[in-house]
Amino acid sequence: MILAGMGNAPDQLGLTLVPYYTDSVDETVQAIRHLPPDMDAVLRIASPTLDDRNALLSRAAIERGIPMVSSVPLDAEVLLTVGGDLRGAGEQTARLAHLIFNGASPADLPVETAEALFTVNLETAAKIGLTIPEEVLARVHHIFR
Repeated sequence: MILAGMGNAPDQLGLTLVPYYTDSVDETVQAIRHLPPDMDAVLRIASPTLDDRNALLSRAAIERGIPMVSSVPLDAEVLLTVGGDLRGAGEQTARLAHLIFNGASPADLPVETAEALFTVNLETAAKIGLTIPEEVLARVHHIFR
């Protein structure tokens, strides 16, 4: 579902997504360790099966020398996180719900979107030999050093 939501963005960016489904942390670690040489990154989609041990997945990606990217913060070693501000979205939802509970018509409320946050872990970048350009860092909301 998340991959379908990307639409044709990967094509527009010149990216090829290769979906790989796993059922366990151990299977996922092995998959990362044995990625073909032409794979440039791992896009990690949040999963209740994997999230509590995600640090193992990040370490496997670091050992393999490739970046791991996610749409939600997963652990301290994920290289890039690009996704919604969950706290901000929760506050926004509570504010709108409060308005509705106090008599506002949902049809009269403006459409709002939550802010997207972009984080970069420079320590992980250094571990895999990647330099993040300054023009990218200028757009980052949080930088971990």
